[in-house]
Amino acid sequence: MKRAFSVMLLTVFCLISGNSLFAGENNDPRLKLNDNSKVSPLSIKERDYLQAKTAENVRTGKYSLFYLDFQLGYGSTKPNYDVKSGSTANISSSSQGGFTGAAFLTVTLFDLLNLTTGLDFTKKNFGLTADSLLTAQDVSNSYLNVPILFNFGGQVSDKIGINLAAGPYFGFLMGDEDNLKELGLKNFDFGIDAMLTADYALNQFVSILLGTAMQFGGLNNLGSTLNVENVKTTNWRGFTGIRIGL
Repeated sequence: MKRAFSVMLLTVFCLISGNSLFAGENNDPRLKLNDNSKVSPLSIKERDYLQAKTAENVRTGKYSLFYLDFQLGYGSTKPNYDVKSGSTANISSSSQGGFTGAAFLTVTLFDLLNLTTGLDFTKKNFGLTADSLLTAQDVSNSYLNVPILFNFGGQVSDKIGINLAAGPYFGFLMGDEDNLKELGLKNFDFGIDAMLTADYALNQFVSILLGTAMQFGGLNNLGSTLNVENVKTTNWRGFTGIRIGL
C-alpha cells in the first residue's frame, strides 16, 4: 500500500513538472501579459494617418519649401491727380493698356501663410490732355517693381488652389526721361500690390496659373506740376503663367 501511494505521488509530481515546463513554451497570446510584437489599434491609426498626410503633401506640392511663379499678362492704368487750388488749367486723362511680366519667389512659412517677393515689369501707360500741351499726349511709363507680399491660401480641391497676396511694392521708373521733365514725374514709386491667383496642379511640382492683380501707386506722390499735384495711378492686370516647386 505504501509502495502504491509513493508511485502515485511520483506520477502526480512528474505531471505537474511537465505542465510547468511546457507552459513556458506556450505561444498562446492570451497567456502573455507583455507582448511587444503586437501593434495596437492606436498605432495602426497613427501609421495610416501619417501615410495619408504624406500622400496629400506630395500631391499638393506642400513638400516644396520654395516655389517660383512666372507670369505674363496685360493691364490697364488709370492716373489720378488733384488740380492745384487756383489753377484754371483744363486737364483730362484716359486709361491705356500695356504688357506685364513677373518672376516671383514664394517662401513657405506656415500651412496658410507664405512670403512672396521678386520682380515685376509693368507698363503704366495713359493718355493726357492739358492746356500746356499742344496736342493730346500718350504717356508710356515702364516700371520695375519689387514687391514684398504676404501670401494666404490653400487647396480648394484635389488639383486647384487659391492664393491671395498683398503688401507694399517699390517701383523704379525705367527710361522715359522726357516724362520726368514735362510732367514732373518722379523716378521712384511706392504703393500697394494685391494679387489673386488660382493654380491647377499638373503634378506635385508644376502648376498652371491664372489670376488678376491691382497696383495702387503713388503713395509717395508720383509728381506735381504748376497745375496738378498728388499724382497717383491704379493699374489692373490679368495674367497667366506657370508655378514650379523647388
